[in-house]
Amino acid sequence: MPTQDPSIIEALAKNEEKLSKLYQEYAATYKDYQVFWSTLSEEELTHALWLRSLEESYRKGALPVNEKFHIETVKLFDDYLEERLVDFKVEKFGMNRALVVSLDIENSLIDKSWFKMFEPIEVKDKLIIHQLISALEIHRDRVTKMIIEYQSK
Repeated sequence: MPTQDPSIIEALAKNEEKLSKLYQEYAATYKDYQVFWSTLSEEELTHALWLRSLEESYRKGALPVNEKFHIETVKLFDDYLEERLVDFKVEKFGMNRALVVSLDIENSLIDKSWFKMFEPIEVKDKLIIHQLISALEIHRDRVTKMIIEYQSK
């Protein structure tokens, strides 16, 4: 097992916060869908808190991470989220594109399997990791459902 990079947990939490900002921008723009976007935004902030609650276990070695996990990919994803945020602030593109961008983000997070890279020892950490993984799938499903609903109007 490689040396644990102490910045991994914080980098993941900051990604959740940046995604929350994007969803909040959508909420402020798409008033008819404000509750949908605000809920996603608030949940992303909760995910950041969950991640930070893992920090102590991570620091003391009770939450090892798979050697395939690289902090650089998290930083690249942070750059990607920043680009999406800037794109939206500049273009204020339509709701359909916002939904497609969101689905792409949620699918990317699922595909990257970052939370599955952790190998929790303590039960409380296993539960948090499971909640994070489930939350990704729930968000993907909600966005997919909203795409279908929005496009059927």
